[in-house]
Amino acid sequence: MPDAFPKLRGEIDASPVTHEGTVYYIVYDRAGVAPARLAVTPLALEVASRLDGHTSVLDLTDQVRHATGVVLTCSEVDAVVDTLDRSLFLDNAFFQDHLAQADRDFQASPLRPASSAGSAYPDDPGELATELERLLSSAPPPEESLAREGAAPAGAIVPHIDFSRGGHAYGQLYSFLRSRPAPKTVVVVGTAHLPLPGRYSLCLKDFATPLGQLPLDRERSEVIRRHLAPYGGVEQGLLAHRGEHSVELQAVWLRHIYGDKVGLVPLLA
Repeated sequence: MPDAFPKLRGEIDASPVTHEGTVYYIVYDRAGVAPARLAVTPLALEVASRLDGHTSVLDLTDQVRHATGVVLTCSEVDAVVDTLDRSLFLDNAFFQDHLAQADRDFQASPLRPASSAGSAYPDDPGELATELERLLSSAPPPEESLAREGAAPAGAIVPHIDFSRGGHAYGQLYSFLRSRPAPKTVVVVGTAHLPLPGRYSLCLKDFATPLGQLPLDRERSEVIRRHLAPYGGVEQGLLAHRGEHSVELQAVWLRHIYGDKVGLVPLLA
């Protein structure tokens, strides 16, 4: 075992699932750095949840016995820790090396990948376009105040949830926007679900979607970068964009209704 006091990363989360009447937990990385998703037993989750960086494996076996009544050997706990380690779920040198390499790879890439394709929305272009058109055609009519306006609004508050659950709200807004002249640029200020070094983070990359790329508006991104510089961290925390869905979901809709004729300024806040 590489660490005497193993520590679970703070971005690791778990969701319960039931398979053939048995409850398991899917353990995953909310930051999107570790690609693995593990199905573990409640007992293994009990072990994982106690990896705080201060508790030894021997002490952990005592804690689990007091909490659950189950007596685990150190070897059994080591096996759980080893699996979490190999999955990049532990905060240690092995993960930090991987994180540094992932940061270098993302910095070097001209594209921000479509990380939520296949989960929050279909990854097949035809299936995705069909689903978006269905949501557009079945959406409620726009608000009366919007319907009276001749031009597109200056801004909008939009969901950042998967399309199946947020479909009516997405459809209502984007059907209205499609009926108005296309803007030159759309600034998307998305929620950062993980901490950022500063108040904002700007991603100077084109966004990939199953429908094609949505290009970065480099000129306006540079203007915004200069204005936000006093808040600190604008160009740091770039890796947070890689797995964050809040901007990506809007990029998919924008690519669908405008093609590549609109420039994107992607911010996390």
